[in-house]
Amino acid sequence: VTVYYLASAAIMVCISDLIAKWGPRLFATVGAVTMGISLYLISHTRTVLDVFFAYLAMAPAFAMLTNAAVANIIAPWFVHKRGLAMSLALAGGAVGGFVIVPTLVWLSGQLTFSAALQTISTITIPLLLVAILFCISNPTATEVGVINAGNRGTETVNSMTRRQALGSAHYWTIAAPLMLAIMVQVGFVVHQVSFLFPVLGRDGAGGAVFLTASMAALSRVIVGFFIDRLDQRLLGATLLVAQACSL
Repeated sequence: VTVYYLASAAIMVCISDLIAKWGPRLFATVGAVTMGISLYLISHTRTVLDVFFAYLAMAPAFAMLTNAAVANIIAPWFVHKRGLAMSLALAGGAVGGFVIVPTLVWLSGQLTFSAALQTISTITIPLLLVAILFCISNPTATEVGVINAGNRGTETVNSMTRRQALGSAHYWTIAAPLMLAIMVQVGFVVHQVSFLFPVLGRDGAGGAVFLTASMAALSRVIVGFFIDRLDQRLLGATLLVAQACSL
């Protein structure tokens, strides 16, 4: 799992360039197909080496379908409500947490883990491909004009190259604390079932994941409604302190 996250983090650096080169629809389609392949490999693992290969295959899929990709695909469409749009889109991950994870846990008890994973992937991957086909695209020239018109009167944001951003102290005051916070969040989520299973059992651990993901989805939507009107640094720090207290 550690190698998987490291590999996906390395790929995320190139996400914006790939979306610009391929277009968002093709980019997301490649990510979905790669996810389907990796899930198939995971369901057929027999050795430790198989697990490493399967998770390495999933790394680009994760990078192409998660936060960085979602931000790059959604950003051109929104000016004033970008925070809310991002919150709603990223809530999909939490929805997966309180729908897919408990369902996978339950199905694994009825069938086998391999059969349960194949069943879920057979249903979700085609649905994902259909959603990408009909819902993801670049704004047309007319739509870009409407978006730019809506941007009049707002504060001008100076664009930066990747090299300039990495050399900016202001950038690192934002990125470094968030990296530490996400590191803790990922560590908790990855091991949540493992340390709850001996205490709560399979169904109880699945229920705990359901509750965690439900609150994450609800919080994203609620915060998204007013994030653009608040001091985002202060709000972010407050939410991270709340998470630390809960841990």
